[in-house]
Amino acid sequence: YKSISPHVMIAKKMQEQELPINIGMLIEYYIAESKDKNKKRALVRERAKMPSEPGKYDIEYYLKNQILPAVENIFEVFNINIRELVEGKKQMKLGDF
Repeated sequence: YKSISPHVMIAKKMQEQELPINIGMLIEYYIAESKDKNKKRALVRERAKMPSEPGKYDIEYYLKNQILPAVENIFEVFNINIRELVEGKKQMKLGDF
């Protein structure tokens, strides 16, 4: 089993378009929303787009895979539950009554 990452897919697109590409080069891309109604089935690499390609950023993807993991430890220090924050739910405590 060999996995192909999004930046490799974009590098292949760049080669197809005869855009310059070099070893060690920064490959810019973004993850777009899936056209498929069932988002879970669309692979991330298939949703990778070059900055020049039209599409909408997949906000849910970036929130779950980039932003929340980066701030989770900080939120724990302040006793903030990320799940409650994202879902908009907060469990009632005795002091809240």
